[in-house]
Amino acid sequence: MSFAQSLAVGRSARLMVLFHAAAVVGAAGGLLGAWQCAQGGWPLPASLLALLVPATCWVGQGWAVRRIARGVLRVEVDGLSNWNDAHARAALPFVPDRWCVIAGCAWISGTAGGRRLHLLSGADAHDDADWAQLMRWLLWLERGGGVRG
Repeated sequence: MSFAQSLAVGRSARLMVLFHAAAVVGAAGGLLGAWQCAQGGWPLPASLLALLVPATCWVGQGWAVRRIARGVLRVEVDGLSNWNDAHARAALPFVPDRWCVIAGCAWISGTAGGRRLHLLSGADAHDDADWAQLMRWLLWLERGGGVRG
């Protein structure tokens, strides 16, 4: 079985929806907490929560979006992988150690060149054949493949 493929990793519309939804849920929780404080007769904490929590969620969401690794994940025929980010001149061996796929979004955590990377991609950023190939590779990894010697 061949695993050879190259995947552009980074932004996808599906990922951005998840990032924005997380920020909205966090801000809504903060506003609900502010409302509860106001109902309990604590106007100062309510005012602080109403201002600080949505602002913190907005800043945190922007920080998280900027921290998404962007580049190309290359999986070789034998299942081993390499990482090329936008600034690297040479591919670095990428060793995945954890991954999760949910709601059409894939998160792959690993190391490349001694640096920890969190690769995120969405099914909408790839054609069906590439996405299916990625799922086969992750299943192969799950079953114990891909160990670098």
